[in-house]
Amino acid sequence: VNAESADLAISLGASHAVVDLPIEKYLAQKGGDGTVRRDFDGVSYFFDLSAISKLDRKISALTDAGTAVYLRVYLGSAYEELPDQQKFLSYPNTEKGGKYYNINVGSKDAVNAFAAFTDLLASRYAVGGEHGFAGSLIVGKAQNSSDLGDEQAKLASGAFAKEYAVSLRLAHNIMRSYFSGAQVYLAIDNRLTSVRSASHLSADAFISAVDAEFDGASDFCWGVAAECGAATVTGDRVWYDTENNSLITPTNLSGLTDTLLGREDLLYSDWVRPVIISDLAIASVRDSLASESNQAVSYAFTYYEAVKNGKISALIYSELYDNESSTFGLIGGSGEKEICSIFRKVDTENDISDTVGELIGAPWNVLADNKELCDKVRRGKYSTGTGSLGSSDGYELSSLFSFDGGTLCGFDTLGGGYTGLKRENGSSRLFAEFDPSGGEKHFSIASFGVPSELVGGDYIVIPLKIMPNGDAAVGSYKLTLTLIQNEREGEVRNYSSSVSVTPSSDCTAVFDISDFTADKLGSDIAFMLTVETADTIPFTLSVSEVLSAKEPASNIWIAVLIIVGILVLGALIVVFVLWFRKNYTIDLGTKKNKKHAADGN
Repeated sequence: VNAESADLAISLGASHAVVDLPIEKYLAQKGGDGTVRRDFDGVSYFFDLSAISKLDRKISALTDAGTAVYLRVYLGSAYEELPDQQKFLSYPNTEKGGKYYNINVGSKDAVNAFAAFTDLLASRYAVGGEHGFAGSLIVGKAQNSSDLGDEQAKLASGAFAKEYAVSLRLAHNIMRSYFSGAQVYLAIDNRLTSVRSASHLSADAFISAVDAEFDGASDFCWGVAAECGAATVTGDRVWYDTENNSLITPTNLSGLTDTLLGREDLLYSDWVRPVIISDLAIASVRDSLASESNQAVSYAFTYYEAVKNGKISALIYSELYDNESSTFGLIGGSGEKEICSIFRKVDTENDISDTVGELIGAPWNVLADNKELCDKVRRGKYSTGTGSLGSSDGYELSSLFSFDGGTLCGFDTLGGGYTGLKRENGSSRLFAEFDPSGGEKHFSIASFGVPSELVGGDYIVIPLKIMPNGDAAVGSYKLTLTLIQNEREGEVRNYSSSVSVTPSSDCTAVFDISDFTADKLGSDIAFMLTVETADTIPFTLSVSEVLSAKEPASNIWIAVLIIVGILVLGALIVVFVLWFRKNYTIDLGTKKNKKHAADGN
């Protein structure tokens, strides 16, 4: 998924995620305290250290959860939205209101700033260290059709492709200088052979134009990051899109990988170039459960089609949230849509055939009956359990995390809007303040690398408190526990369950994790606790400790075991007495062997 929210991506069990990096949000207008300096081509550029630190936490968390990270660098603001010191990044007169814009690759200053930013990212994440790992970089988004303002003619004439090729090679050289296996991706939209207007290029034409800049020995292994969706914007049943081959749709993935990139002139060393679907989007009809079900099933169908294709290394969903103008998201106004459940289960041993087969019918049966394909899809186990509010009484308890020692036990915060993770003085209580000034409605605390032997019980018990800051009224909070374990050879195990918590002074959440712990646990576990609210109201989460729990044997069984023990002991005593009487006599304290006594008579 798009990792706009790292904690949501992790809780969904995403194996691949795109992290969007609008360059102007990181490029500081001047140097000084709180900035990181990078020099390129004799010019110094400065980047906001606070923004970079937040990015560190996001990429580190995704890496620890076993998620492969793709960095996407682009311009997120139109020309008029940028401060004067950053306007060089943009093509003039770009229309305000968009989300993704092309960096002005025709400007040397803009290219140098892009190169300096790429160098900072590569030095920080492509080497694999404390900040996490990201060895792949996507240069822009939908570069064959992104808004260029007055420079649209450059795109149609091919001049933009020439300039874009320069930035693509530059990014490749920088990334490879830090990591020999780094991969850089050219970005296209889903218009494979069609165009949306005369001033745009099809993906086919754009890729061909860029490739022409790398003839012969100058070529290198650039990949393709493509958008994909239904043939119509409102389509929620993609399995019917079998006739429009001018677009990249779930039923026409081979049009990209085989028909286009399989062309001899586009191969790299006789191989099809690396391909990812960086932006899959499927709409649902607002407030329609039936349409949301279609959306979920369409995702499952697309996932299997991508695996069957064999040349697509990642399928990444692009939209996390619905908004006023779009219903492509995984999360709607009432919370998670059905697609989230399918997302968590699609690559696990949990069978989704009944859910999907009823809607798709024959096309799904062809996929589901392909044993080799199903074996490729399934890479782990997804577990769920019940969450409830209760008490720790009656359980055999052992401590997973306690904050008595004054440390945070490796916990950190994820998601936007938090103001810090702290420990109350003089008490074993961890707390985090949440200030959703940016409109966020959830955040998480997480700890990665939890030794699996600690999570050996059937329950996780968490005494906690959630309170809104100030006098604001909140109906309830949704508290979700997520556990993730990444085994060797791609085997993944996920667990999640939720409980509704009303604002209160103190309560105890009890999560049943018996299905997750039923099999022997192997590698370390990622532990994440997420709080969601329907309102963007600041609140504070406090956690006193985290406990692993087992139910003690019932009193009845204990009584039965005691009685059985007494009977067995009694039987042994009787057997011993009979044996003793058979072989020995006792006469006034004098012991004589019966056999010898008989011989004497």
